[in-house]
Amino acid sequence: MLGVWYRGIPIESVNKVAKNESVIGLFGLELNKDLSFGYSYDFTVSQLASVTGGAHEFSLTLAFGKIVKRTKRDTILPCFKY
Repeated sequence: MLGVWYRGIPIESVNKVAKNESVIGLFGLELNKDLSFGYSYDFTVSQLASVTGGAHEFSLTLAFGKIVKRTKRDTILPCFKY
């Protein structure tokens, strides 16, 4: 899985404060049906960029057990994996 996200509000600044926060690159790998790994990096685009330098995020997902009862809503609106 590959993806790019934007965190912020893409409108004019209010009182000279920009509403931009970060652009996020995401990479995810499903190793098998019960185990997945994800990595993302937040490229800070706000005034905090000189202080924070961005952020690395790792996720490891282990699914154990089975869902016994599935509802119609589970089928219509599946959950995002990362």
